[in-house]
Amino acid sequence: MMKNVFITLLLSAITLSAKAQQMYENKNINYSFNVIEAEAAKGNVAAIKALGDCYNYGKQYNATYTGAVDYNKALECYKKISDYGYPWGAWEIARMYGAGKLEDADAKTSAEIWYEKAFKEFKIYADRGDAKAMDNLAEYYAGYNGDKYQDGLKNLYWSLCSLEAGNPSAATNIAFCYTYDKGVEKDSVFALAWYARFCIEAAEKRWPVEEYLDYKKLAKAGYSKADWKRLAEPTYLPIPRISTQNEDSINDVVIFAIDLLKTRAEDFRIAYRTHKSIAAGPPAGNESFTSSTIPSATYTETKTNTQKRKRNWLSAIGRALDVVSSVAGGQNIMSALTQSLSGNAANAAMAQSFQYSGEQRKGQQDFNGRIIRNELTAPCAYGQAHYTWYEDGYCFVYSVSTCVGCYGKKICTICNGQGKIYNSYFKNYQQCAGCSGSGRCKYCHGTGSQTMSKLWAPGEAEAYQAAKREVVDDSSSSSSFSSSSSTSGTCPKCGGKGYRPESYTYAAGSSMAPYHNAGGTNCSICGKATDHYHYRCTECKRH
Repeated sequence: MMKNVFITLLLSAITLSAKAQQMYENKNINYSFNVIEAEAAKGNVAAIKALGDCYNYGKQYNATYTGAVDYNKALECYKKISDYGYPWGAWEIARMYGAGKLEDADAKTSAEIWYEKAFKEFKIYADRGDAKAMDNLAEYYAGYNGDKYQDGLKNLYWSLCSLEAGNPSAATNIAFCYTYDKGVEKDSVFALAWYARFCIEAAEKRWPVEEYLDYKKLAKAGYSKADWKRLAEPTYLPIPRISTQNEDSINDVVIFAIDLLKTRAEDFRIAYRTHKSIAAGPPAGNESFTSSTIPSATYTETKTNTQKRKRNWLSAIGRALDVVSSVAGGQNIMSALTQSLSGNAANAAMAQSFQYSGEQRKGQQDFNGRIIRNELTAPCAYGQAHYTWYEDGYCFVYSVSTCVGCYGKKICTICNGQGKIYNSYFKNYQQCAGCSGSGRCKYCHGTGSQTMSKLWAPGEAEAYQAAKREVVDDSSSSSSFSSSSSTSGTCPKCGGKGYRPESYTYAAGSSMAPYHNAGGTNCSICGKATDHYHYRCTECKRH
């Protein structure tokens, strides 16, 4: 039997049979058994796979199949599509060997061979933009198909890619990453945001959402369908899709993404805390989950303008800006402002405001119709933010930050700006699915930066800051991680370096310490040679 496995794989590698060359893929069919049989006879690999599943799993897979389980017929179907290069064929054969459905003296080795073949073919399909193939890659990296593939970072990366490509189940995978400490720090609260994301995506596909674990987790936590949108908001993160062959770049991207998500998770925890404390139930409207749960203060409580209060506003707003994003695919959008200017003119006016500070424009009316009292430009996550305080107590924040989709390079990171990708399986160039052939980054449209804005009502920032302090105090008091707990006197979080080795971002010419230039040398903190800087350790606070 082992000999037959090797011969099958060898023949597949040399040439495709004439029959395999006539095959095609069409998933848009009626999956009743008679249709599957007819389509399979025509060479539709999706139908042949479905036919094999009928023989393999019986009625539990397809209620219209009335025959008996037949593993040999299933194997025949799977081998046929595997010869074509359809990865789900080899994958199912490996699973059959692993489950003992096929007789073999060394079934474990046979399963490993077929898993390896499927793994290589899933990469081809993932590069072509297949969401299910990305999901299967994530399954490999989660360790479900053997320890040799296990990689927590890549599991999270391909789950994020699969989710963005339209596979709702990937959100559940990410929730599990946070629930079971897979590639990220354990955070069962933030997992709720991903369960909500699944419910939203699954409902759009008309899946029976109520039957899934995700729905039950949210219901147990006290959230209804009205809360899903607000809960899921921090999960809409642009994730550039990198070729499966460029593993170093994938690692860099996912580390960056994890750091962004960590910031969002911290804010989500604050929002979760304040939401739980509101007895009146979930907030109304379509505001962000974070800001809508902040109790408003009266104007008289925020009227006094002091430096201390200003610092509190900056701290709270700067962090909250990082989580206020649209639910339309991850791209940041401008807040709805009552103004007569067009969107482009408003953007230009806001960008121009970066040149003002202090009371230079005090008493003047800006683009949103309010009277300016004070202004300040200050750093925010991955860029700069401009804060404008008004006489009525409101504060408007506009930020410009490095695009997290292309790291400021302006080009599509999938095709490297070429607009096309070479398909090694079909040996020809195909239009890049990431940028639709334009060569520009789809997240920033080739500008290299992203903008975000928010209008804070009087007292919102202060209330947010107060909620943040409550959560920080709770977490610090219960944390088992502290510099003093180390018997050697060395911080266990950063190893005494003062900066987090797992947390860095694209520098884009930054002078922030510790800054590392790509110059071909290895970073003393993390060993990477990419252009980046690290964040200070939040545990020992050495710097």
